[in-house]
Amino acid sequence: MDLNSFSPLSLMNMDLQCACPLGAAIATPTAPTCKEDIGEIRRIILQRTLDGTTLNAIVIGTDDPTLLATWTALQGAAGNTKIAALATMAEVTPDGGGPREAGTGPGGVTLYKGALPTSYSAQFQQVEQDVIRSYRAYQCEPRISAFLVNENDQIIGLKDATVATTFRGIPLESLYIGPKFTGGLNQVDYNMINWSFLGEWSDFLHVVTPVFSPLLEL
Repeated sequence: MDLNSFSPLSLMNMDLQCACPLGAAIATPTAPTCKEDIGEIRRIILQRTLDGTTLNAIVIGTDDPTLLATWTALQGAAGNTKIAALATMAEVTPDGGGPREAGTGPGGVTLYKGALPTSYSAQFQQVEQDVIRSYRAYQCEPRISAFLVNENDQIIGLKDATVATTFRGIPLESLYIGPKFTGGLNQVDYNMINWSFLGEWSDFLHVVTPVFSPLLEL
């Protein structure tokens, strides 16, 4: 996928973008057909956002993201396409994502310009510190994306259009891997992980239901 030709939600935060001139009539909304609920996030899979000057993406017609073989090939890759599946997380908590205020307009009403980042915090519970230390290098990656794995063993990322032809990770910012917190008598030890998704990160959300268990097999 060429970075220059990719329009929806490529890399950076989106401001409120409005078509000009307006159409002849107000746009027709997409009709709901089913419920969508991601549920609890249990794991993240990291990958560099770019492979050279192009976006890293799984081309669905070539490499099926529902198959274990597609992901194990990426785990074994020697270049920018390599993925890293981190340990299972607990206490995954999102925060933010509200409107980005841009001053006041007529009559003192609040003006909005896009969305604030959505920040996540989670815990790696009772994970060896040799493992945690190996994660710290990911904080130094200038452009890194994440696939999310939920409680239902689904993989969540981004698609390129209403009918997906590619599947890629969600660009994240401010990845932080914390030191050990010692739990003492009534709590287990853990290390914090924090990250943020920019702006309208979920506009092109895509959920893949694999025929394997990414919680257990990656």
